[in-house]
Amino acid sequence: MFYDDHNIDEQYQKLRKLLLETEGDLYKFLGKTKNDTAAVRARKTLKEIEELITPIRKSIQMQRQDNKGEY
Repeated sequence: MFYDDHNIDEQYQKLRKLLLETEGDLYKFLGKTKNDTAAVRARKTLKEIEELITPIRKSIQMQRQDNKGEY
């Protein structure tokens, strides 16, 4: 059992999903076909990941502060 007052798990699961989506596109681009469309999709998804990371970091910090207050 864990305490997740700031939706960290949900945010993390979304991050994992985006990373998995990026992997396929990245390897399509790096593969023999050098698929440029896959590169565009990978860059777009990486931008979404970048935008998701800051709120996750903030949520972790808030949860950490809440945890300290409970003791």
